[in-house]
Amino acid sequence: KKPASKHYPYKVLQEHYQTISELLEKKDYLKLIPYIQESLYRTTAELSKPKLYQPAYTGTKTLVSNYLKLIDKALKILCESEIDNISTKDKLAQFKQAEHNFGRPALMLSGGGTFGIYHIGVVATLIKHQLLPSIISGSSMGAITAGMLATHTDKEVLTLLGKPEESNYSPLKRLPLKGIWQQQSLLDPEQLRSCVEHNVGLMTFEEAFKKTGRNVSITISPARTGQKPRILNYQTAPSVFVASAAQAS
Repeated sequence: KKPASKHYPYKVLQEHYQTISELLEKKDYLKLIPYIQESLYRTTAELSKPKLYQPAYTGTKTLVSNYLKLIDKALKILCESEIDNISTKDKLAQFKQAEHNFGRPALMLSGGGTFGIYHIGVVATLIKHQLLPSIISGSSMGAITAGMLATHTDKEVLTLLGKPEESNYSPLKRLPLKGIWQQQSLLDPEQLRSCVEHNVGLMTFEEAFKKTGRNVSITISPARTGQKPRILNYQTAPSVFVASAAQAS
């Protein structure tokens, strides 16, 4: 409950909280719009410091919580209120500009062998709650899920994952000893290919982006020693098949 702390500019936050409250009370939305943008731009980094949230597991400073609640309230009012000389188009432009200032959320899907299957439950839940970011990266096992998201709409993903008993999501199959010797590989490449093609399909990064609007990147290991890993997406490799990238990853 004590606002003072060296971990964030509490005096600035108190001043901003007071000013935003006054502008809301006066319904002076023309001044409120630029003030909120400036306030968030100045304070977001400090309000994200981990030390503000680590000591007390029940929450952080009351001032921080109240400020964020006030910002949430103000944004909803600005969104829903009629404002002189500001059209809906202008409002949307203001919100998009604010979004650019603060960056975009991204989902990173890692490797981990069969543990990567947990990715499908995570993305299904995010889609159901309309929280799936449009920027997604995948590596190794995570590349299969990322590839699936690249080439399927939300509805198609949920349909694909809706019947686990009918799914083909088993990319890893150990070869018998004879096969290991013949192919110089521990895992069956046909099993991987079948899984990837079933879940990702045959679509290039460019075609996938035009269909879903998701900016999906897949990392692949270099073919030669000394090279750096490569990031494949609709900008760096538009003509590459997403399934090929996922299989290579």
